[in-house]
Amino acid sequence: MAGLPALNNGVYGSCKGAIVIWSKVSMYFCYVDESGEAGTFQISDLNSNPFFVIVGLVIERSRMIALTHDFLKIKNRFFPGYFNATAPFLDSILVEIKGNELRKALREDNTRRWQQTIGFIDACLALLKNNNVTLIGRALIKNPGDKNDDAAVYGGSIMHICQHFNYFLMQQQEFGMVWHGNCRQ
Repeated sequence: MAGLPALNNGVYGSCKGAIVIWSKVSMYFCYVDESGEAGTFQISDLNSNPFFVIVGLVIERSRMIALTHDFLKIKNRFFPGYFNATAPFLDSILVEIKGNELRKALREDNTRRWQQTIGFIDACLALLKNNNVTLIGRALIKNPGDKNDDAAVYGGSIMHICQHFNYFLMQQQEFGMVWHGNCRQ
């Protein structure tokens, strides 16, 4: 790319053993997270998950701070009881709203919780759209009793996301980095 300093043993700038990212260089992040696991679904086990979803959210670096702050505001608006009102605002990043909690709320016979959950999901989707976030992912809907190789499905899905993120970066002629929220595999 034009305007970049020359590579010096794989390092931009003059620092050895470190990568210095210049402020004029645009960059994309791909944050990867999953819901469920790819293993066997047992219909008799209430804790068994009928699906596995893994998604990479691709966002341009300049939008990260605003998106993060807006997401925390959404979490605090829809789930105020989850947070300590006297704690610093950014501490709410540590509180995770789990997908299984949202699915459970949608199955309950509680109109207020259903509306809260739909409102939260709608606000999150609007946030992603307003920040030009690109989603790359896979979903596996499991048949009861079918055996799935968790490591193979998981690894193949990560490769799929990274491959498509690389295609995206080549189209944009930009740099990028993949960040995984849970390196369990």
